[in-house]
Amino acid sequence: MEWSPETLQFLSQYFLHTLSPAPELRRLAKSLLSKAADTPNYGLAVLRFVSEPSVDEQIRQAASVNFENHLSTRWTPASPDESNPLIPDFEKAEIKALIVRLMLSSTPKIQSQLSEALALIGKHDFPKSWLTLLPELIVELKKASQDSD
Repeated sequence: MEWSPETLQFLSQYFLHTLSPAPELRRLAKSLLSKAADTPNYGLAVLRFVSEPSVDEQIRQAASVNFENHLSTRWTPASPDESNPLIPDFEKAEIKALIVRLMLSSTPKIQSQLSEALALIGKHDFPKSWLTLLPELIVELKKASQDSD
């Protein structure tokens, strides 16, 4: 899934529908998002969507929950017979490059979800496969403290 205006529209529409009081609309949206999750770059597209300021925060929060759930089922295999395709290494690298800065610049509700996602990644990849995590956290937290954030 490549980032484009069409992707933004698709994600906006279906994450909005996941919040619908109509059960059939919610089921359809969840089904379509589940199918989209099988494509490479889905997690990255959702993470970029979460950072999109033009999208309503409630919709971005729904996307951040979806992102965390996506990582929990696809970052590493839960069992040898796992049916979900794993997130490709190139996509994992891009997610790790973006998540700390995005987490620290998000609103509290979204920040909470991204913090959980970061913890999940860290549990599997830190320190062996994520050498830049601590230096990046230090730099970003230092910036935030200087900005009185």
